[in-house]
Amino acid sequence: MRDLVANVQAGALIAWRTLPELGSPTLVVVRLVLVPGFTALFYLAIASRGDLGDASFGDALAAACVAAGVAAAVSCATLLSFDRFEGTTEQWALADRRAASLVSIGRNAVVLALGFCSGVSSILALAAFRAVDLPDDGGAGLAVACLLVASLSGVGLGLFVGVVSATMRDSLLLVNLTELGLPVLSGAAAAITSLPAPAFWL
Repeated sequence: MRDLVANVQAGALIAWRTLPELGSPTLVVVRLVLVPGFTALFYLAIASRGDLGDASFGDALAAACVAAGVAAAVSCATLLSFDRFEGTTEQWALADRRAASLVSIGRNAVVLALGFCSGVSSILALAAFRAVDLPDDGGAGLAVACLLVASLSGVGLGLFVGVVSATMRDSLLLVNLTELGLPVLSGAAAAITSLPAPAFWL
């Protein structure tokens, strides 16, 4: 049991020290508070056609889910790309399967937490700007569940992007395209109905 916990903690510590957005308190504030907050405000402004007074909590929750999913996906893909730069990809290939799985759980838990915190920051930012009202207890439980699902989906997408990026010469190219493309395809940068048909179905 002690080895299990130690491996999970080691994975979480590796992820925390590897991700660039966790390198300093300033970057943490920017990545986990400012970026998701402004993303959610922009998304909500588009959804409400510029009148934030007409926005519902459902709109705010959708914006927060976008922020959570994008943050988790990009952080997870970045983490896998940095494995290649730091030479740890070979260590993953040669490591004991059980230990590697536990370390991976710890790493992905950090990414999941980053996505969830980004989503919570989005909702709190919208509430601070009085764009929406915070829900009652039942609504809060639904919001937590949606943010966890969005963050978990982002982790899955990030793992896929990171694995594909590992086969490319520039492993950060696809990561950057994902970071730029997800807000567009999710409706955070433009209304989904205004996208061309292929992008709309994506």
